[in-house]
Amino acid sequence: MRLLESQSMLLAPDFLPLEVANALCKKERRGEMTPTQVEHALTNLGTAGLMGLALLTGLAFAECARLVSRPAVPARLRPLARSALAALLLGALYAAYQLGRDPIFPRPPLPSSYQLGVPLMPTSPLLAILRRPGGPLLELPAENIIQAAQAMYRSIFHWRPLLNGYASYWPEGFSERMALARRLPDADALATLRAETDLELILVHADPGAPKRAAWLELADRGGREDLRLLARDGPDLLFIVAP
Repeated sequence: MRLLESQSMLLAPDFLPLEVANALCKKERRGEMTPTQVEHALTNLGTAGLMGLALLTGLAFAECARLVSRPAVPARLRPLARSALAALLLGALYAAYQLGRDPIFPRPPLPSSYQLGVPLMPTSPLLAILRRPGGPLLELPAENIIQAAQAMYRSIFHWRPLLNGYASYWPEGFSERMALARRLPDADALATLRAETDLELILVHADPGAPKRAAWLELADRGGREDLRLLARDGPDLLFIVAP
């Protein structure tokens, strides 16, 4: 973690990212880091690696373009040689990413169309409740950064304070709060979140495959419980209010 957060320039073999990822996973298993902290560290590591690869690719292309522009290559053929070089590079990128033909880092082909998520529609009956003045909202599941970003996007329809979120750095206590959120509907975890954050509403997206989906649906069918009451539902979306 200190290496990732420092401003030092690191010169190391290519296997460094794999070793760092392995060390982070071991820290998570020993309880020294939360899953959210590990995911955030790996994301930063991947971003740095991507920037490095982009720079190396650009430098390699510039060097190849310089070679085909040498005096030994006839002047009339130089533009054609540079164009052929660019076409070769684009073809290699297409084969690696679109077709999944990468001999070093095998990956499945990209989908034929861009996958779009279904937002919380402005016509949802839940929005009338979410737009009322009140305490913070927690959206579940809260398992990863993507879900945190989706919760932030949906908040533009209601602007209620949100426990979820994503930025370059987590605020103090965020990882611990998300660890409690993943334990819900556990009563002790709920009581702690209520005491520490004044949590008022919980919006559960109980889609097929969601964590603890059966427990949340069963709770909603009963109308909730003493400390957590169902306010409204819209398809798989369940809105609960936390007892003060």
